[in-house]
Amino acid sequence: MAAMRRIRRSNKIPLNFVSRTRSRRPRIGVRREIVCVIPTPTLTSSDVSLAVEDREIPEEIICHENVVETGAVDVSAHSKRKEKLAEMWDSLRSSATQVLTEGFGLPEVKCCCEERATVRCLQCGPCSYFCPRCAVLQHKSSFFHHCPEVWNGVCFIPFDVPGLCFNQHLHLCDKQKPRSVTLFHIEGMPQTVSVTFCECEPDALTLMRLRYWPGTPKRPAVAFSFALMDWLELLLLECQVAVKDFATVLELRITASLRQMPCTIYPVLIDAFEEYRYYKGQIRSLKGVCENVSAACPACPKTEGTVTISIDGNFGLCRKKAAGSSSHGPLSGTKMFLDQSMVTNYITHYSCPTTVYRGTQQCSDFLAGNALRSNSRYSRLDETGVMGAACRHEYPICFLSLQHGERISYSVLLLEKLREKFRNHHIQFMYDIACTLKKHLMNAGRRDLLETVELAIPVFHAYGHKMACQIEFNPRSIPGFGLSDGEVLERLWSYLRRFSAMTKEMRPSHRIDVLTDALLHYARRTARNMSKLLNKRLDHAKRVEQEAEQKLRELRNKSLAVFTDEDIVGWVQQERTLVQPQCSQSELMTKIESAVRERLHLLRLKSKYADGQKIAIRLSRRITVVTRQLKKVL
Repeated sequence: MAAMRRIRRSNKIPLNFVSRTRSRRPRIGVRREIVCVIPTPTLTSSDVSLAVEDREIPEEIICHENVVETGAVDVSAHSKRKEKLAEMWDSLRSSATQVLTEGFGLPEVKCCCEERATVRCLQCGPCSYFCPRCAVLQHKSSFFHHCPEVWNGVCFIPFDVPGLCFNQHLHLCDKQKPRSVTLFHIEGMPQTVSVTFCECEPDALTLMRLRYWPGTPKRPAVAFSFALMDWLELLLLECQVAVKDFATVLELRITASLRQMPCTIYPVLIDAFEEYRYYKGQIRSLKGVCENVSAACPACPKTEGTVTISIDGNFGLCRKKAAGSSSHGPLSGTKMFLDQSMVTNYITHYSCPTTVYRGTQQCSDFLAGNALRSNSRYSRLDETGVMGAACRHEYPICFLSLQHGERISYSVLLLEKLREKFRNHHIQFMYDIACTLKKHLMNAGRRDLLETVELAIPVFHAYGHKMACQIEFNPRSIPGFGLSDGEVLERLWSYLRRFSAMTKEMRPSHRIDVLTDALLHYARRTARNMSKLLNKRLDHAKRVEQEAEQKLRELRNKSLAVFTDEDIVGWVQQERTLVQPQCSQSELMTKIESAVRERLHLLRLKSKYADGQKIAIRLSRRITVVTRQLKKVL
């Protein structure tokens, strides 16, 4: 083996020496063999060392790679566990099939009264078998929501318990009367039950006391258990299961159990579920118990201080004009979304100076903010998307529905509403085109909005702007922004965008209610994970600080000149000055110098990232644009 290693290290090889070696990193299940064959006379072992020293590799060496399929060469512990688990399941499959098949039949068991048991109830337990008389006594009043089955000689079929009643009336009243109602339980199975009502309150309230949500507000014939509605709410908010799909699943389950369909579920369930979500929202907000509770971020300052807020638009959450109209407003009100009539009136009467768009074209090619580009792109849509704001802790704050493109007036409206909400705070406002927004407010005479507001561009979007904007609006170069990247809404959109398939076909009010519930669900989930998020970000900030100090020490050690922290601050100010156009130079030279500086700056930035990264791709596009502009000027 020592001779083999010496041969591999050298550039010489003995004639007629056959080397079979495995590659250093073999694939699992594959062995690679490198075979070198030289058709010359055999050498002795004493000739090997001499050949290694004196002979070059002949040109007639024939090397080929032989891939041999074998067993796993380097099997990880995880693969071994998976293989062992698969073997255990393989050995269990035949027995499991036999046991489960036997479960479809009737075992030889007796009831507690020593009668032969022909009725089973899987909700009572896996071994709960009764005679017909005991099954009726067991399920008539106490377990009426169970679904017992009776053996008919071939298979189990639904067992109708006669006289099912719900006589536990929680409201004290002398005028009581029973009425049959079809109740859907957590299992999704319907049961026709006699429920005792009274004349003192509506039947719907009586069902609510019994924790069943009525299908209609007046004399409901169908009701759904609270547990079933809670499951539907979680499936909607976390898995984006539409109510129609859920109703279809219930109907399939009822049909598969050989039960009769009492009614078409979807028309009853859709309106009842909308009201149930409103009720759940009132309970979560402690409505009527503690009126001062507000849905605010638990980590942001409440009375005064600095809040960092990002805004952005999402055009995936649109709504078609053909989806219809609503007969009433959203049940959630303005809990998350601004009143749409107010938004429409504001955008219609908003006057936008045209000078801002000249500056926009010089900065970047974003569609956001341009009213000319957003006039007629969405002719078949009633609502084109959603625009909103969230704090640095990813907690949603305020949203509105778009009826055009991402006009600059929408961001001005959100800024006004945020200033009203945080009137005693200093606002760090992050927007994809913050540079355009600042120019717009300056030209429109709205400097009052900038008094307590500091504008910045999110870190990722900053690389699409010219160098002057990157230096002025990049949060990494603005004191006080810290490591806030401004991309919190991009992470929120990744969750909210999953509702796009259903919201585009909804009525306007129903769409607002669903999106509001989704945002509140996202806010509750964010609040539960807030401690983990803050600890993780604190650790990241400490790590970044240590790395920055280490790099600064290395630069000072390598530098021939001595520089202080004051020198670094001066260099930063000098950089800001250099990127601004000089008044003493001609306009042409100013454009050339600005383009050259920006191109060099972008090239230095791009060298820090791999070619496949998204930031590198975005920088490459910007470099192409700047190069084209420079060629045009030259």
